[in-house]
Order: sequence, then C-alpha cells, then structure tokens
Amino acid sequence: MLAAENKLAPPTLGPAHRPLAVRTCSTWDELEQFLETWNSLLQANPAASIFQTPEWQAAWWKAFGQDKILLALVFSDVYGKPVGLAPLYAQQTRFLGMSLTTLRMVGAGSGDSDALDFITAPGHEAGCVEAFIEWFARQKDLHVCALETVPQKSLVARVFFERAQESGWSIDSTFTSNFIIDLPATWPQYLSSLESSFRPLLTRYPKRLKSRFSVSFHRCGRAEDLKAQLQKLFNLHQMRWTDRGEMGAF
Repeated sequence: MLAAENKLAPPTLGPAHRPLAVRTCSTWDELEQFLETWNSLLQANPAASIFQTPEWQAAWWKAFGQDKILLALVFSDVYGKPVGLAPLYAQQTRFLGMSLTTLRMVGAGSGDSDALDFITAPGHEAGCVEAFIEWFARQKDLHVCALETVPQKSLVARVFFERAQESGWSIDSTFTSNFIIDLPATWPQYLSSLESSFRPLLTRYPKRLKSRFSVSFHRCGRAEDLKAQLQKLFNLHQMRWTDRGEMGAF
C-alpha cells in the first residue's frame, strides 16, 4: 500500500512538461463512455491484471459502491486523446476521533482485488502521475490518498513516490503479499504444496462423492456457454450458504 497525505499546494511543473488535462467522472455511466479507451490501454500494457478490467471494476462498484463517491479520472494529452485512466473513489473514515476522506482505487477495501494501478499508455506514466498530484492537491476535501495493492514493479507507483517526496508530502508504504500466485506445472505438484488440512478437499472428498452419487465433470470450453455455466455455479454457491441460514455472496 502507498498512501499520501494531502497538505501542500500543487507542485510546480518544469517548462519541459506538457501537462495532461484531467476529467473527473462522477458516475459509472460517464466513465463507461471511455470503455474503448480503457480496453485499448489494457491491451497495450502486458502487466495489466484482470482486476483492472472494466468487467471486474464495474461488478465491484455495483457490489460495494453504494456508500462511496466515484472520482474516476481520465488523463488526456494536448490533442484531447485519453492516455490514462484512474478509477478512484472517495470514502469517509474515522482516525483518532477525526473524520477523514480517503481516496482509493476502485476494487480496494474489500480484500478481493490485487495489482490495482493507474491504467496508462506506455510512456505516459510520469505525465499521469504529475497531473494526478496537481489534481489531488487542489481537492481540499480529500485528506489521504491510499494506493493499495499497487504492484511493487509499478512505474506509476515509482514515479508517484518520487514526485510526492519532492513535493514534501507525508508518505507511508507497506509491503504485502500478492493475492495471485503462480501455480505449479502439474496437478501432483499442486496437491503436494497444499496444507495437509486442506488437501483432502481435493483428494478424499471427491472420491467420497463419486462413491455415493453418479458424478460427471464437464468443461465449459465456449464463451457463449459461460453465462449459463456461471449461473449454475452461483446457484450452487448460494444454496450452500442459504442452507446454513446465511445470505451468501450472490
């Protein structure tokens, strides 16, 4: 996590810089006007994660955005071409008895997103960061910017850290484990890597299931079948939790 306290005036950019224009989208419908740009920027960035896709972020916002203020930023060059996106939101929090408004990335705060970052065209990382810092410093009702789960190798994070330090901002950074891991090459290797308490879920229990019921497995190999198959998964998941008297996630 990388967090910065907003307490200084906007930093001054040198004459060699060409400042980017910043547009704020306050509704999801407004942000989706840039859907084509969003996908193009992701395709141009091989390090982009699934948690940065409009599909994931829209689903997350629908589930968790009710008490939050959308402040999604679109960065455009001098020709009006969008070169960066930063889906952000503001939320009030309490700290030491004070009310603070924290700016976070869409997807942060629920513990189910990873590798969140600004979505920028290659070569425009520094320009987007500088435009963001200027924009953030003008927001007097925003007190803290928390860039959680930013990848350690993120160019945006590196530039942000440098520029924020130059501007005298208070910085706090913490290293955390990734939510995504690389799987072993084979199924036996994966099983051997599991804790002994969890391994039976994938070995003994399936055998017990087959001994009591007629079981068959089907692979969803066509995109057009995915929606129906996912609905079956959601229904089964929901039945499991409602049988326990709980609401479930779907």
